[in-house]
Amino acid sequence: MSSNKYDTCISLGSGFSLLTYLIASLTPDYHKINFIDVDLQNILNERNNRIEKIKHKTQLNPIILKHLTRLTLNLEEVYQKGIKFKDIFDTSKSPIFILEGIIYFLSRECVQWIFKEIATFKNYAVVFDYWPDGSLKKSQCMRTMFASLNDFIPEQIKGLLDTNELNHLCGSASVNDISLQEVENHMAMVRGESPQLTNVNQFIPVRLRVITNNMQKSNLPT
Repeated sequence: MSSNKYDTCISLGSGFSLLTYLIASLTPDYHKINFIDVDLQNILNERNNRIEKIKHKTQLNPIILKHLTRLTLNLEEVYQKGIKFKDIFDTSKSPIFILEGIIYFLSRECVQWIFKEIATFKNYAVVFDYWPDGSLKKSQCMRTMFASLNDFIPEQIKGLLDTNELNHLCGSASVNDISLQEVENHMAMVRGESPQLTNVNQFIPVRLRVITNNMQKSNLPT
């Protein structure tokens, strides 16, 4: 975001996250960038209600909160209707898309469509998390979570993408791939703290991929 190469930051399936707020607060020229939280109407309404309840008790910047845009969108329905991302995000020329914790709950066809639509932009970047092959075998925590999650939240896990499917989604764009543990280790080093996530399999063996076209490199450690 600090590279000034992108004009929009779009969080697909934003949920109750304050991720776009955090990114905006860390971006000096955030007012020049559009920040869009995308989710179902009931989720966005509940998120807004919760923010209203806590914002006076926190240090949340009301100017940044007002700068964030909410967009109601059912990705599966939009996919079925064949609506173009360039029509939905018609003011965006160089967007960054964030898919945090969402691809597991979408059909494979919808996920493939999302990445295909993102690639229609001349300049774009995508940040998304995924569970790598063998995660269920390596992590007891993940096996427990996977077995109970469908009874815990309304959404249903649609499945895990294998390595070949993930590589196909990335196409010929530039890709950085890093584990959650590596990210935590890097942040601990920057802050002069001791890493806490010493065994990612005791937690969830999540990995992150950053895709950029035109060989634009991300700032994640490699």
